[in-house]
Amino acid sequence: MTQCLARRLARTGYGQKVLARRADFSAFRQKPSPSMYLGLALIALSYLLGSAALILGGYFAVEGGPTLLLALGAAGLFVLVHLVFIAGVWLAGANYAAILMHWAARKFLLHHPEA
Repeated sequence: MTQCLARRLARTGYGQKVLARRADFSAFRQKPSPSMYLGLALIALSYLLGSAALILGGYFAVEGGPTLLLALGAAGLFVLVHLVFIAGVWLAGANYAAILMHWAARKFLLHHPEA
């Protein structure tokens, strides 16, 4: 299965670009900006909100609260947690994720040379 995935990835434009050059880690050597710290704090906050929502939802499900209120509240919390997470990733810098994805894809494709 991984061989098939590696073959398909190697045929794409992204796979060709990944194999052509190494990942540039120079962005990790620069001093982090305040927006990056704020983004990381928002990501951590989204995990805390998600955990609290899960615990609270489980409690109300066991207690048997009003079903419509639980469904709407769960959907609202779900959206809120994801929006906070997305804002955190945007502030922290998507370029870091792109660099790591480039590195991981290159390692994967080089590990499966027959692709």
